[in-house]
Amino acid sequence: MIQALLFDFDGLIIDTESAIIEAWKKAYELCQIEFPEDRFNAIVGHADVPFDPWADFKDRDDLPMPVANFKKHINQSVLKEVEAKPILPGILKTIETAKALKLPLGVASNSNHDWVDSHLKRLGLFDEFDAIRCRDDVKKPKPSPDVYLSLLDFFKLEGENALAFEDSYTGLTAAKRAGLNCVAIPGPSTLSGDFSCADLKIQSLEEEPLPSLLKKLTP
Repeated sequence: MIQALLFDFDGLIIDTESAIIEAWKKAYELCQIEFPEDRFNAIVGHADVPFDPWADFKDRDDLPMPVANFKKHINQSVLKEVEAKPILPGILKTIETAKALKLPLGVASNSNHDWVDSHLKRLGLFDEFDAIRCRDDVKKPKPSPDVYLSLLDFFKLEGENALAFEDSYTGLTAAKRAGLNCVAIPGPSTLSGDFSCADLKIQSLEEEPLPSLLKKLTP
């Protein structure tokens, strides 16, 4: 029986991933540099992939502004793009239904608390969750199961009694390594991932009401 719901953040609650990629794409275009879309898509959901986009800019002498100002410009662009993104379809209804069913809620993110907490507060969702675990809470980020194991420990549950919602192969791998049930909900930047080990794959939480989802996952 499912006794807790655990949500990824980036790409699952809001599509920060597409927003970040779009902001960087505009930066590359501003500098007339070819945008390495494949490399950006490859790092979605990862915290340990060695790709630093600044390597494409740091040695150039034709930037449209001084390096410090350009970094600030990109950071502001990322924030602007992210803040323009809505909460993804079905998230609010799923939270509402979970509350009615008295199911505890958690967040398991590969981002740090500064990022996750600030956006959850901005969206009015921070207090909806009983526990939030981020990469700065554990030794190893996803695809290690550490963030999920930390939440299982908090809720005093076995993996089989919790359900994770993930949008990336990396997150799905972390959830399954922790023994969780996992519903995959790929986003625009993660569609090409391997979700074959997911218990269920859907397009959005709007497509599948929570009671129906739980019924499908209950033997």
